[in-house]
Amino acid sequence: MKNFRRQHPRRRAEPAVYTDYKAYRDDLKQDFNNRCGYTDCNDRWWGIKFQVDHFAPQNPKDITDPTKKRKFEDLACTYTNLVYACPQVNNAKRNLWVSDDPQKPIVDNKGLLDPCDFDYNQH
Repeated sequence: MKNFRRQHPRRRAEPAVYTDYKAYRDDLKQDFNNRCGYTDCNDRWWGIKFQVDHFAPQNPKDITDPTKKRKFEDLACTYTNLVYACPQVNNAKRNLWVSDDPQKPIVDNKGLLDPCDFDYNQH
């Protein structure tokens, strides 16, 4: 069986610290091997720039409790929550999240796998 990707993305251990998540784009591009974290498509295939995705979204769908929302908002510039993504996937994923906890991406076998935490070749 052919592997999904040749190189597993790995976020750097000590990234620079920025107050605007978009400033991480070049670091993410390098850490994700110039490929979408979710689909593994090469960023050179697209005529438009790849985007910085929030793995746990800034404003998850269906969460209205201000305290719970704040936990997601607090991750807006956290490097370990960012993914280099093609615009198609980023727009499709947008605000989807299966729990009210940003640290819980999977509930009842539904949800999302962080591309740096899981080897997509094994799933």
